[in-house]
Amino acid sequence: MNTFDHFISYETRLGTSKFYDKRKHSIVAKTIYQDLIDKKSYKNFSNLIKSFDLNEAYKIQDAFLNCMNLGGYGKISGWKMALTSVVMQKMVGCSSPCYGAILSKNVLDSPAEIHLNNYINLGVETELAIRINADLKPLADPYTVSTIKPAVDSCMAAIEIIDDRKINYDNLDLQSLIAMNAFNSGVVLGPEIKVENLSNFTNLNGKMYINGLVKGKGNTSDTLGSPLNSLVWLANKLNEMGKYLKAADIIMTGSIAPTRWPKKGDTISSSFYGVEESVLKVI
Repeated sequence: MNTFDHFISYETRLGTSKFYDKRKHSIVAKTIYQDLIDKKSYKNFSNLIKSFDLNEAYKIQDAFLNCMNLGGYGKISGWKMALTSVVMQKMVGCSSPCYGAILSKNVLDSPAEIHLNNYINLGVETELAIRINADLKPLADPYTVSTIKPAVDSCMAAIEIIDDRKINYDNLDLQSLIAMNAFNSGVVLGPEIKVENLSNFTNLNGKMYINGLVKGKGNTSDTLGSPLNSLVWLANKLNEMGKYLKAADIIMTGSIAPTRWPKKGDTISSSFYGVEESVLKVI
């Protein structure tokens, strides 16, 4: 019987308390982390995680990220937005965005190489990444597009590396996606370009290529209507959770096309008009 099974066996015998809730979050997070390290397919926790509210799911995510940090994956270097487009929401059957963290060990510069056998079920997505130049701590009022835009320093074509660990999408719920850090396993960043050198980064056409063939396309406006809307949502949500975006953080603003599942030997590139591409080779 593993740690999680022990937890299920005594869960019903414990009353609710702050200590118990923290212990519950920790056990679920450690189980998710250990299964990741052991390269096990995701174990749906079904009714258990579905019984959590979204704030509890983010607390599990926090505990999971602590496990990752202790395991040598580094500290938080940025954040990713998930489910920012109708395409991606339909893919997982959800209607709300969510966020995950990007750890320093998982930030790769283009061109990059990764080994397929390091992942359980490797996926890739095309996104516009943003780097900010200021801390976005809570203000008297929530952030808006006008108040957050000055903090945008530069943009990059980016590839998000995900590992959904063969999850059953028919049973996927938002709480499980959040607890699993929105599947993030890394990012590949192309060269940065200052936003003042782009005519309008909120309305850029982008494409994903695999082995030179277009496998997905969209526009940066597909992410909640604008990458700035993604940034606003993220900044306000993190503030609500007692966190904040920090100067030099990288923000993945959301996928503009459906996830693709590359094979060994594939070369993936992400490109946006006026922005140098990001390239990833799977070996």
